[in-house]
Amino acid sequence: MNTPFYFDEQNKRENVELLKASNVAYNNAKSNEFKFSYVFLALGILYPLAYITLQNENAKHGLFAVSLCLTVLYQLFVNWFKGNTAMGALLKEEFDLNVFGLPRKFILDELEPVDVSRLAEKYNGNEIKDWYSSNISSTISKNTSIAICQRVNCKWDADLRTEFNKLLNTLVIVHFILMIVLGLLVIQDFRTTFLLIFSLASFYTHFITIIRGNSSAITKRRKIITKLDSYINHKKEFTLENLRDIQDEILNVRQEPAKVPDFYFKKFNPKYQQDHEKYIERVNNIYA
Repeated sequence: MNTPFYFDEQNKRENVELLKASNVAYNNAKSNEFKFSYVFLALGILYPLAYITLQNENAKHGLFAVSLCLTVLYQLFVNWFKGNTAMGALLKEEFDLNVFGLPRKFILDELEPVDVSRLAEKYNGNEIKDWYSSNISSTISKNTSIAICQRVNCKWDADLRTEFNKLLNTLVIVHFILMIVLGLLVIQDFRTTFLLIFSLASFYTHFITIIRGNSSAITKRRKIITKLDSYINHKKEFTLENLRDIQDEILNVRQEPAKVPDFYFKKFNPKYQQDHEKYIERVNNIYA
């Protein structure tokens, strides 16, 4: 089986540089956001202990003030996180446009080569090669091959966010139940219990915001997947306009501020790669 049309293009140095730069931009955004996540997680553990052990009511009020300040600080830095995320999304978009040969949207910002090089130089991960699968049959049309890559891209992201949301949902629900039990059985004082849970509002708000962001991205990704499957599975041909519309939606979702940590990527990526290669094998059989 010959390689797909984009095989050589995706491994060109200038396109690999875009992926490296995108990885660095996304990791910067992740690093900044998850620093707050770790602080809020520590808050969720240490605050209950403090409310149990502290006898001074003023000290408890001080804990509430600290929690409020953390919430305000996080909201002030949200746009900064989005800025790094937007850069990562634009770099990925540039890569896709180069590799697939899709038309550029007039409104998209032009990337400065010096900015790309500056970010790419900071990349210290594994070698990047064959970003999109090389196993798509060369007998499949160019437009359908692009759609298959877009579909794999969306499925991978949706599945990863779904797994991470399972962890976050479990964390929030279990933590809230434990706080209720702690208030009823240990603290046994309504006012102190109320102050404790209210002080943890920043903890719940932070992680619920991530859950909602991921859920929104998952919904959008699955909508794209459903549309692509309705064409791919029935061997309908895609127009350039179809692919450009899909690419617009992908760019939009890529700018979602909610992130998935690298350890989740490393844990599930091998499984997803196997699943996607099986999917490509099935599609190759449909078009054989």
